[in-house]
Amino acid sequence: MADLFYYCIKFSICLTTLYLFYRVVLRNLTFYQANRWVLLMGSLVSVLLPLVSLLSLPPIGQTDSLPSIQALLLWNTISTSVWNVANDADFFDRWVGNLIAILFWGGVLFQGLKLLIQLSAFLRIVRCATLLEDGVIKVYQVDEAIAPFSFGNSIFINTHLLKPEEVPLVISHEWVHAHQKHTLDVLWMECLLLFSWYNPFAWLLRRAVRENLEFIVDREVLQKQHIDRKSYQYLLLKVIDLTHISLANSFNFTSLKTRIHMMNRKPSRKQAAGKYLLIVPLLIFLTFTFCGRVLEEAAPPPPPPSEELQETSLSLQDFLKKNKMKKLYHLKDGIYVVELESGKEEKYKFSNPNEMALFEQRYGQLPPPPPPVVINPNSLSFEEYLKKNKIKHFRQVKEGEGLYEIELESSKKERYDISDPNERTRFEQQYGPLPSSVQEIEFQ
Repeated sequence: MADLFYYCIKFSICLTTLYLFYRVVLRNLTFYQANRWVLLMGSLVSVLLPLVSLLSLPPIGQTDSLPSIQALLLWNTISTSVWNVANDADFFDRWVGNLIAILFWGGVLFQGLKLLIQLSAFLRIVRCATLLEDGVIKVYQVDEAIAPFSFGNSIFINTHLLKPEEVPLVISHEWVHAHQKHTLDVLWMECLLLFSWYNPFAWLLRRAVRENLEFIVDREVLQKQHIDRKSYQYLLLKVIDLTHISLANSFNFTSLKTRIHMMNRKPSRKQAAGKYLLIVPLLIFLTFTFCGRVLEEAAPPPPPPSEELQETSLSLQDFLKKNKMKKLYHLKDGIYVVELESGKEEKYKFSNPNEMALFEQRYGQLPPPPPPVVINPNSLSFEEYLKKNKIKHFRQVKEGEGLYEIELESSKKERYDISDPNERTRFEQQYGPLPSSVQEIEFQ
């Protein structure tokens, strides 16, 4: 659940960045086809880039020693380690995570139902339509008060609402939509919105994509077919109040004022195309921010044999103090958490040779035997441990056995067999490692 939460955050930031970049830098340029591909590929990158943080990537070596790169990677490391403490992660999964999941999937379900309703309305119109012209691009007559629209390789128009001389003009407009496969852009943005409904910039991005498609078609119709600009604009005004189909490229979808403004705008100079180069540093920034790769410090020179031998002979307590570790404890599934005195936390899966090698490269070889469930030189007292976890009573169920009962301040009661390794692990995942002095306590 935590992975989905972080993915949604990063996905939303990518989409927001894409929209703001388009709105501020590209929207007023008349390179509409280039803008189309920037919006499409940018939205695709927004989907894929956050997934990189969920993959197991090799550590970054000494080539990433630039302060700016380190700052970006350190920001990502800190941002993704906030919930790595056992108790916080469990609280997140049980309460906050469940609430977020309910809201997220509820929104997805609501958007999905809206999409099905729109699709049903479109199919109803298709069933009632009459074929006027057959060919690669088909033209259908629709006897409803709707604005002309295209979907796939089909054009739908109500000729009764238009003058005879206006029909070819409308068909020419919708033909460009169908020929350039603009329906794919519309459907792609609907799919994105299905899973990013919570992000207002996703809605704005969908509108920006459709708006840019209309800019493309307006320019194609006016330039290549030599149509009178004023007649074309009056035709847009004529159908502005008609109903449009949400899933289609509708003739009057975009703001009429905006379209007329862009029609009358002078073509952008070729030098303005240099603004597209700004995509490169933006993509690099997002990649290093969201890649989730482990920042590897420069490896120190190998110590002489005598020092290495001395390091392996350290006690566990000395090992922690030498590396300025506050805690080293087991989280779950063989994953151990290192909490440094600086407050920074790191996770390592000791069963993974690469992660174990990275740990030893940073802190040296662990003294034998392997670390127990909890290694904590500054362990809490038992009373502090109970207070921290809001445990009211911790009592032995039957003398001489390992079964214990805990009673929380909320009056909830739970039982754990501390002598059973699996039960003990489950208990410590829930409430954190037991204090080191726990064996000396006589439970009441």
